[in-house]
Amino acid sequence: MGYILYMIDTKSKEFRQLKTSIFLTFGVIGGDLQDCSDAAGDDALDNEQAIECCLDADHMKNYAKDPESDALVARLIKEHGYNKVLKFLTKHIHLV
Repeated sequence: MGYILYMIDTKSKEFRQLKTSIFLTFGVIGGDLQDCSDAAGDDALDNEQAIECCLDADHMKNYAKDPESDALVARLIKEHGYNKVLKFLTKHIHLV
């Protein structure tokens, strides 16, 4: 699993922009996500679920106005697979 660290340089401008877009997106949808989780009687929203929701349905493109980061995630998923990208981002970006 060590190779996942080389998916994208976490100090790069590209990653910093992606991280910012995820935070902006979560700022818009995070409250609704938590409300839905509470209403369903689920445990607290975890970081992986929060990241996953930010990546879903072009949310970064629509809420953070960042099609470049949305395209970056699509490229990473194509190269490495969805689950590995999600695990990588969950490790390096902390929303909750």
